[in-house]
Amino acid sequence: MVVELALKTKLKLNKEAAEKLYAGIVADTNRFMFSYTSPKTFDIVSALLRETNLDITKVYNDLYMRPYKEIKFQGYLSQNFSITENNVGYIVITPDILNEYEVDAAMAGNMINNFNHINEMLIWVTFTYDSDLKSYRTSIRSRGPIINEVATQFNGGGHIYASGARVKNEEEIQSLIRALDKVAYEYKKETETA
Repeated sequence: MVVELALKTKLKLNKEAAEKLYAGIVADTNRFMFSYTSPKTFDIVSALLRETNLDITKVYNDLYMRPYKEIKFQGYLSQNFSITENNVGYIVITPDILNEYEVDAAMAGNMINNFNHINEMLIWVTFTYDSDLKSYRTSIRSRGPIINEVATQFNGGGHIYASGARVKNEEEIQSLIRALDKVAYEYKKETETA
């Protein structure tokens, strides 16, 4: 919407603003792979490229370049996800783990998008303890089942396939996992009969 506004009015987009807007579109569409990506999305991106001559290689490099400690932490996450019978992957990240890998709760939560191509997970969740908030930051993603209604029940919300919540303890973690597992079960049942 911002790109459309800028292109249809007298607003001028400099290269830096264009790079940030393009990065936002890339991230919000998961590199143009989400189902709501439309011909209009590509028309807007095409106009943005024409008008600003931005360097998309630089944008992708900036988006995906990571420090080594983050890659090591991603390896830890990959090796320690648990997966329910109905394909809900989850991991609880304690302050000790954050300290060991020298990452913070925000970085841990942001890494959830790195796990969207695992066959065995329809829904995946990270529970990261935030010492400042004295609760678990919960990031939830889905590749089909609608999750934002569950997130709302646990002090959160968001999009149908990308949501967040806050839970206080192990009991609430298990309740959230059970709720997501039920959503995954119902989704699998619906898609198998369709």
